[in-house]
Amino acid sequence: MRWGPIGIELGSGTLSACQVSRGHVRAWATVQRRGDRSDAQEAERLAGVLRRRGFIGREVVAAVPEHAAMNALLDVPSRSSSAPVEQIARGEMARLHRVDPGAIECAFWDLPAHARQREGLELFGVGCAHEAGEALVESLWSAGYEVAAIDARVCALARACAHMTPAGGLGVIVDLGDTSSTLIVVCDGTIVYERGLEGLGLDRARRTLGGDLGLESEIVEHVVMREGMVESFGDERDEWALLGAARDVLGDWLQDVARECTSAVAYALERYSQEHADTVVLTGSGACVPGIEGALGRILGREVLLWEPHLNADGLGTQGPALACACGLALWGDA
Repeated sequence: MRWGPIGIELGSGTLSACQVSRGHVRAWATVQRRGDRSDAQEAERLAGVLRRRGFIGREVVAAVPEHAAMNALLDVPSRSSSAPVEQIARGEMARLHRVDPGAIECAFWDLPAHARQREGLELFGVGCAHEAGEALVESLWSAGYEVAAIDARVCALARACAHMTPAGGLGVIVDLGDTSSTLIVVCDGTIVYERGLEGLGLDRARRTLGGDLGLESEIVEHVVMREGMVESFGDERDEWALLGAARDVLGDWLQDVARECTSAVAYALERYSQEHADTVVLTGSGACVPGIEGALGRILGREVLLWEPHLNADGLGTQGPALACACGLALWGDA
């Protein structure tokens, strides 16, 4: 039985890994990042966890670090023109991110035509500076791994969610991270829009709970990840003032996320002449907060789904959504 590569995401708050074989998630792991440690140190620590969790092999596909990711919508001449489209796109990507065109690695794909399409072509581009990519490879190599590919997080998430987003409609992926969140819009199976929400990760709510309510970190983590945003517990917890205050804090954070999500969806609906978004899928460590899909669904006025793999995956439990990116990375060879 051949196991595929290990998908690894060295996130800003969570380290995650996943390995797939013959339609099954064979091994998975998530651990909290230690804030005072480098990527190389965290890769070494994660390697020890993966050995204990039964991962096999040394080949990995890694995600571009969040701080180094380059994404952009680009207007370029049509492919039927004599213009060097890829070269122009690379130059525009470099200009937008204020880097030398020769210092980045990037990829592009054509966007579907839309109602207000002007002459020319629109591309979506993803990229990473050589320096950041080489540092990531070095970190994983020092932990004993061989990097088969470095992939954009948006691509990995779209790949992991392909079975939950419509092939012929509009789907939205809301990736709730620790330090930031990301909105991804998929139309007809193609990523057409991405927006990073800096400062709108779950840590914002954690800081408020620790600061305004004066809770110790252990209590904050229990309140957030064990009690969460369940609408009604059906027991005495419904009367606990602390949980009510905590849910208000979480609700304020989620309202801001929902506002960004509504804006992004409205943009995409108008652009691609769609009546509504067919699906909204939650991924990321923040999606592991109990009851969060219901809370966001009530704000948006529609059903919101928690990510779950289309592959057989026993034992993922509540940590499933935090593994979406790593699962998408592990499926890289199947793309």
